[in-house]
Amino acid sequence: MITVHGSQPAGGIDYIEQVQRRFTKHLRCLDGVAYTDRLQRLNLPSLELRRLHLDLVFCYKIVFGI
Repeated sequence: MITVHGSQPAGGIDYIEQVQRRFTKHLRCLDGVAYTDRLQRLNLPSLELRRLHLDLVFCYKIVFGI
């Protein structure tokens, strides 16, 4: 996937994702639950989805001059 504004190097993105995985893993109510299921239960988008959303907003603003 190519991002419009690659402000983070690939290693940094992986590290941030790893931190979120570790944090959600330590929540007692979600012990033993898969990462994607933890995100759903916490009503959180994945970091990849958040980046995609921000890229789309950025493109929209460019196209419409906002």
